[in-house]
Amino acid sequence: MPILVTGATSLIGFCVCHALRDSGAPVRVPLSAAEQRQAAAEALRVLGCEVVEADLREPASLPRHFFKVERVFLHVPLSAEAARVERQLLDVARDTSKPEVVKLSSPGAAPNGSALGQVHYEGETALRESGLRWTVLQPASLMQNFLLLRSAIDAGEMPLPLDEAAVNFIDLRDVVRVAVKVLTNRGHHERIYPLTGREALTGHEIARIFSSVLDRPVVYRNLDEEQTAAALQGTGFDPWLRESLKELYARYRDGWGDRTTDTVSRITNRDPHRFADFVREYFAPQGQGG
Repeated sequence: MPILVTGATSLIGFCVCHALRDSGAPVRVPLSAAEQRQAAAEALRVLGCEVVEADLREPASLPRHFFKVERVFLHVPLSAEAARVERQLLDVARDTSKPEVVKLSSPGAAPNGSALGQVHYEGETALRESGLRWTVLQPASLMQNFLLLRSAIDAGEMPLPLDEAAVNFIDLRDVVRVAVKVLTNRGHHERIYPLTGREALTGHEIARIFSSVLDRPVVYRNLDEEQTAAALQGTGFDPWLRESLKELYARYRDGWGDRTTDTVSRITNRDPHRFADFVREYFAPQGQGG
């Protein structure tokens, strides 16, 4: 039976689908009517994924065969409603084929955490209470988020609201490798895996890595709260997510992101990417990179 991947049009969801298909695993992808009109939907079909029209926000309308799968990669786009959607999906899964579920969560999942952390905690709680076999992945913030800052970095500046705090970032590719290992192998039941990169870095250290790899000056500019709000306003994110990210950055400034684990290397038998590796592969012109 196939592996069901939700959130497949997101960057991480698409990459999980790609890696699963590369491994030979059959993949089923639920997409709403609107999502099926996106370019990512055709790309998923080209990969060989089975695309099923389904609106995850309305689990009662899902076809009964929808959850006739062995395992589920559960990734619901972040919103104030994410935990409700996850709980409803888990109810449908429990009433059909009772698949194993691998949930993408966050290391900040906690009842008294940030708004993002509370949403993830509610989703994790629903999963543990579902009666299904489960595994939780809690990746740190993705290195690939720095791609949103490409224009500023190209201009020689790296603006972030971190003060002097160190934060650990993880390469998306390492999260995907862990997800595929867990989805295609046994022995991960009732495990919570915090996933990080190799090192926690301050804003100044990150800027120095960009400068070294790109062989040109890149300086760190710390953003105050007003500048952070203005930067988030330009992202197109909804108000709930913008406020949640402001709260997350405040926690980073308090040292919350300064944590390093060896989980990636233990599960994949490969060391996670260094931040310099990421910069070299995503930002340096071909043939360049110190």
